Amino acid sequence: MNATIDVITDVEPATASLRRGKSFLRRHLRLIGIAMLAVLLAFGAGLANNVMVARYTPATAVSAYLTALEQRDAEAARTQVQITQPDPKQSPSLKLLGEDSMKAALDNTAPDFRQFAIDATTYDASQTRATVIVTYETANDSRQTTLTVVRTAMSHYGLYPDWKIELAPTMLSVRLPEATSFQIDGRAISLAVGADTTIAILPTGHRILFGGTEMLLPQTLWLKAFGQASASVAYTPALTEAGVAAATAAVKASLIACANKTSLQPDGCPQAYGDPLINSGRWSLVGDPTTDIAIGFDASTNLAATGHYQMIFAFEDGGTKHRVVAGGYVATLEVQASAITASAISPVGGLAPIARPSAATDEAALSIVAKGLATCAQATGPHAPDCPQDLASPLAENVHWKLSGDPTQSATVTFDSASGIFTVSGPLDMTASYTINGYPSSDRSAYTSYDAQLLWDGAQFQLVTIQGSFS
Repeated sequence: MNATIDVITDVEPATASLRRGKSFLRRHLRLIGIAMLAVLLAFGAGLANNVMVARYTPATAVSAYLTALEQRDAEAARTQVQITQPDPKQSPSLKLLGEDSMKAALDNTAPDFRQFAIDATTYDASQTRATVIVTYETANDSRQTTLTVVRTAMSHYGLYPDWKIELAPTMLSVRLPEATSFQIDGRAISLAVGADTTIAILPTGHRILFGGTEMLLPQTLWLKAFGQASASVAYTPALTEAGVAAATAAVKASLIACANKTSLQPDGCPQAYGDPLINSGRWSLVGDPTTDIAIGFDASTNLAATGHYQMIFAFEDGGTKHRVVAGGYVATLEVQASAITASAISPVGGLAPIARPSAATDEAALSIVAKGLATCAQATGPHAPDCPQDLASPLAENVHWKLSGDPTQSATVTFDSASGIFTVSGPLDMTASYTINGYPSSDRSAYTSYDAQLLWDGAQFQLVTIQGSFS
């Protein structure tokens, strides 16, 4: 028996069905992948846009600028700013605001701050100007400043705004009191002596150099102009060793010249002697008037010297008499590039006291006064110049004096630290024998005590005069 098996040919084999299922799955997975990629691309684009938007803001411009200053990167700092022109009313004589000035400033000085933080940003109504508040740390404290940032006509990638810091220059005021060179960040600048000069500089740190001369020391200043609308630098002159020597010599020469004058009150000199009956005399300088000299500049940078002088004034009045004139002086000095001169010397009080020389002992002073009184006792007249005795009788002749006892036994020695004058005071026991119309007579001195004035010349005492007084 033959059997016939019919094959149903329109039924799909299992393998074909499996292939179709896989194809369907691949198509769906591809569609899902495309959709997911689109989502990711859209998300990435949004994220990138947010990054770019955050990159081009007033705050990032300020941060980039301050970071460039910290790193002393002049090129990067300069790209973040646009310099505003100074107010015409301020009339700066010079503007140092270019790229080379930024480089010179950062090459010469470190930034004025150590770290910073952006506190806040506010926009104007047009969204074209912004104010950025920054807190920064200095070496001593924490400070806050405000920077104005403006939107420029440029854009980044055609989409993102360009912001620049509107940087106002610092107006630097400089006054050069002496003829010396001047530099800012290594750049030599010519300034008129004695005149106020305004220079527009970048608000960063700057190295200021006053060059000095043979007479004056150079001076370097570190100007911190960050966040400052105006600043000033003052030259504080100081003498070199050669300047001190020149000033000392000038004062000494001027006082010697004063001692060569004959007037009782010479012009431009510290000494003066008042006596309406005396018209002229001779001055002599005792010791070195620059022993305690002090030389310095005042608040107006005028150079002056102070110290103490001692002079003796000799004049004719029934013989040659001497008087002590001593005290403090102040000399006005003029500084040139290689010389110093004294223009005038005046008396002055209130100086530091003079130290009494250790060698100027009471014993030495009493010894020289004792010799002086012994010499006075040899006088042959009713009066004697620079001696204490005085005979009241106008008709006395053939006068001879006798000194009794030791006139220094109970004497006292005092020292005036304002003038340097030593005074020895003691009782005076002197008797004169004389004749009147040929008749012998005797009498005691009208003065019963004495005051001797002495000066120390640096090596020994000089007895100037011994005057009588009433005890």
